[in-house]
Amino acid sequence: MKMLIGFISTFLCAFLLWNSPSFAQSPADCIQQSVKFPGFNFHRFETYQGRCLVSTIPLVGNYTYRSLSYYADGRFMNFNSYEGMSATDGARSFFFFPRTRNPWIEVTPTEVVIHTATEGIAVHYSQAGYQILGMTGGDMIQDPKVHPDNNGGIELRNVQALVLDAGFLIGEDPTSQPSRKIKFIDLQQRTCTVRVRDVFRYEGDNPRFKFTDAELKTYLARKCPNLRVHY
Repeated sequence: MKMLIGFISTFLCAFLLWNSPSFAQSPADCIQQSVKFPGFNFHRFETYQGRCLVSTIPLVGNYTYRSLSYYADGRFMNFNSYEGMSATDGARSFFFFPRTRNPWIEVTPTEVVIHTATEGIAVHYSQAGYQILGMTGGDMIQDPKVHPDNNGGIELRNVQALVLDAGFLIGEDPTSQPSRKIKFIDLQQRTCTVRVRDVFRYEGDNPRFKFTDAELKTYLARKCPNLRVHY
């Protein structure tokens, strides 16, 4: 419930943004953007903590939906709302490294492209309706069913970045529990498991990634010598 309230607050803030024509914007600055198409509303804004965020709000007419959000700290969050089911909401979180820019929105003649904080990683949406087309820089496998039993319904494969897969959790941010196991995945699909508390710190109830990209590379060289950090 706490996570659901947080997401509602974020979306309400997004809806209050200035509604302007939005095409490719500089990824260096968190310029406010609001883009509306038949299937989605897309919003780019700076959170109250001073971080840049792109949120996607599906226009589905009910409270069963999947929404993806993109953060400047590298987080790619897949939020699911389950109306009338055994759970109210759930989330799957991934992080991409290195983080070289703010996420940003690009509008092409047929698509809306969300560029993540990692160069070369982007997610494509159809302008014609409620459809995620796929991703650049990796393979996105989607289960169209929004249900608590499919771990959020999105899996990523062959991502051309260092990935942290924080897993799926019902009712909370997957990084909210310090003892949970999460895993890093390198370009060759080698993995290394750590605990949430190893790489996150907490500001109140809010988890924050501990390391800069350079610090993370040093940490992984010691903690996960089997990985090859490419940057």
